[in-house]
Amino acid sequence: MKVKVLLLVLPIMVFAILMCLSKMKWRGCCQYVTPNCDPWSPSKCNNKLIGARAVGSIGSPDDETGHGTHVASTAGGTRVYNAGVLGQARGVAVGMAPRAHLAMYKICTANKDHKNECTDHDILGGIDQAINDGVDVLSLSIDTPKDHMEEDSVVKATFAGLKKGILASACAGNGGMFPSRLVNDVPWILTVGASSMDRVVKATVKLGNGMELEGQSAYQPSSFSSSTMLELIYPGEIVKNDFNRACKSASLNFFDLKGKIVVCETWLTNDIAKSEAVKKHGGAAMILLSQSWDGFTTFSEAHVIPTAHLNHVDSLKVVSYFRTEANPTTTIIFGGTKEGVRRSPAVGSFSSRGSSLRNGGILKPDIIGPGVDILAAWNKQVGPDPSGSDDSAFNFAHGCSMATPMLAGIIALLKSTHTDWSPAMIKSAIMTTAHTTDRTGQPIADEKSNTYDKASFFAMGAGHVDPTRANDPGLVYNTTLEDYFGYLCSLKQLSDFSIGIITRQRAFHCADYVKIEPEQLNYPSISVSMNNALVKKITRTVINVGQSNSVYKVEVDDPEGVSLKVDPESLTFSQMYEEKSFTVTFNAKIPHPFKGEYSKGQLVWKSNGLKEYAVRSPISVQF
Repeated sequence: MKVKVLLLVLPIMVFAILMCLSKMKWRGCCQYVTPNCDPWSPSKCNNKLIGARAVGSIGSPDDETGHGTHVASTAGGTRVYNAGVLGQARGVAVGMAPRAHLAMYKICTANKDHKNECTDHDILGGIDQAINDGVDVLSLSIDTPKDHMEEDSVVKATFAGLKKGILASACAGNGGMFPSRLVNDVPWILTVGASSMDRVVKATVKLGNGMELEGQSAYQPSSFSSSTMLELIYPGEIVKNDFNRACKSASLNFFDLKGKIVVCETWLTNDIAKSEAVKKHGGAAMILLSQSWDGFTTFSEAHVIPTAHLNHVDSLKVVSYFRTEANPTTTIIFGGTKEGVRRSPAVGSFSSRGSSLRNGGILKPDIIGPGVDILAAWNKQVGPDPSGSDDSAFNFAHGCSMATPMLAGIIALLKSTHTDWSPAMIKSAIMTTAHTTDRTGQPIADEKSNTYDKASFFAMGAGHVDPTRANDPGLVYNTTLEDYFGYLCSLKQLSDFSIGIITRQRAFHCADYVKIEPEQLNYPSISVSMNNALVKKITRTVINVGQSNSVYKVEVDDPEGVSLKVDPESLTFSQMYEEKSFTVTFNAKIPHPFKGEYSKGQLVWKSNGLKEYAVRSPISVQF
C-alpha cells in the first residue's frame, strides 16, 4: 500500500498522512482565499502537494514563517541533491516518507514579532477538517498547554481521529526549562521529544587570553578576518538588565558597538533578531551565550553577522573573561561542517519533560527523535544577503516541531507495511524498539544537565526512535477505543460531562464502561505509584507479530526500592497475532525512596528463535 497524503498545518504544524491505494479516498482540495474550497492553480498543487486549506478566517494557506514548509519536507519531502544552508551541511535532503503526498492546513498566523498565534477554534477546526478529508496520520507540533483535558482542542480532535484509526504524532513541547511543562500527553497520542545530532557547523571563539571555545553558526563569511582580534563588548554586563542581556534593539542605542564583537544572551528575543539588532547598530560580530537551562544545546542558525553560539559551560568562561580583563578582545574562527564531534543522540535541553500532571501518571514523553539543527526546506532564502530562488530554499530549525514530523513519517512507513495494525500497535512498535544508548554506546545524555547526565525516562520516554527495528518489533501492545473510555472514566478530575466533551458523545455515562486505572492501561511503558502500598500488581497483554512459533523470556531490571516478579516468566506463541497476558508484581522494599521520589527500571521480553527480538518497556515507580 502506497502512502498517499500528508497533511500539514502552516505555520505551526499539524500534518497527516493519507494511506490509500488510489486518490479516491482523498476528499480534500486546494483552496486559496475563498472559503468554498475552490481549486488552486495547477502551479500551486501537484502530485506531491495535493491539498491546502486556510482554516477559519486566516485567509491564504501560504507559509509566512517557514515552519510549515520545514516540517512538510521533513515528513515527506522528495530527494533533493546539494541541499544546504549558506553553504553548510551540503548533501542529499529527503523526508522520512518521501513517497507521501502532502496537504497543508494553516491554523495559525504570524504576528508582528514573527511568533505563531493559534486559537483553539482553529486548531480544532483544522484537525477536524483533515480527518474529514481522509487523512491517516496526524502530526501536531502545537504547544498549547491546558490544565483540563476537556478544554484542550488537540485532545478532543485526536480522539476523533482515533475513532477512525488515525494515530497522532504530537510535540511534547519546548518548555524543558520548566518542570512538568508537558503537552499532548494523553495515551492515544504518540508524544515526541527532541534529540540532538552529532553534526555541528563549527564556530570557535578565541579570547584575548588564548582560550578557545567551540560554538556553532550557519553563517560563516569568508570576508571575516579571524586573525584580527576585536574589542569585546557586553551590554548586559555594563548595564545589568534583561533588555541589555538579550540585545534588544532599542537598548543597544546606548552603546557604541561599531566594529566590536558583541556579547548577547539567549533571552527574550529569538537569536536571529539579536544578530539583526547588533548589525543595525554597527557591531562586527556576535557571541551568543546560553543560559543555565540551555545546557549543552547550541544551534547552527542563519545569522546576518558572523556569530558563535556557545553552550552554557563555555558561556560562563566568556563572562568571567569580560569581568576580569581590562581590555577584553576576541575573534571567531569558522570551521565549517563537522560530523561525529559530539555525543548523540542526546536529549535537547528545550525538550519538555514529564511527569505529566493530568494524565494519571502515564509515562510521557513516549519517544524522542531528531529535533536539533534539522536541515529542511524553507519558505524563503535566509542569511544577510538572500539570493536565489525561494523554491529551493533550505534552513536549519530546532524544536519538538522538527522531531514530530520525523515520527509521523515513520508512522506512515509502518502503516504502509502493516495495514492491519491499529494506532496503538504502531505506537507500541515504535516505543518498544527504541534504543537508550548513543552512538558511542553510552547511555543517552541530557544536554540540559550541563554535565551530560544520563537522561531520565521523563526526558526521553522509551528512548530514541529506531525505524528499522520498529518495522519488525516481535510483540506489540494494543489498546482499544473501549480501553480509552475506561481510562478516562478512572480519572477523578473528569466527570461524565467532561468525558462526553472529549469523546464528543452527548450522553456519555461511565456506568456503561469498566474503569481502567492509568497504570493498568495496556500501554507499552509501565508507570506505577506505590503510594505507601507494599504490593502493587499490573497486567499487560502482548500480540505476536514476529514469528509464528516463538518463545519469549523476560529480563527485568528492578527499579530502586521495589522487587519485581513477572508471571509467567516466559511466553510461548504458536501462531501470528496470538495474544498472551502477564502480570507484574511490585513488592516495596524497606527502606525505599522517600515519598514523592521516582525510580526507574525496565522489562524486556527476549526471544532466541531464528530472529532475536527484544521488546522493552521502561518502568517508572513513584513512591
